[in-house]
Amino acid sequence: MTIAGVSGLAGRYATALFELARDAGELDTIAGDLTTLKSLIDDSQDLRRLVRSPVFS
Repeated sequence: MTIAGVSGLAGRYATALFELARDAGELDTIAGDLTTLKSLIDDSQDLRRLVRSPVFS
C-alpha cells in the first residue's frame, strides 16, 4: 500500500505526484488543484466518463 491506501498504478502516480509537490514546496497548490479537479469531475458526467474510460486512461 502507498499513500492513503491507494495501490497499483494509481498509487504509484499518487506517490510520485506527492513527492514532486513536496520537493518543490507546492503541496498546498497541488492539493488545491486536485480539489478543483474533483469538483469538475463531480459536476460533469461527460468528464467523469472521459477519465474513467480505458480508451483514455
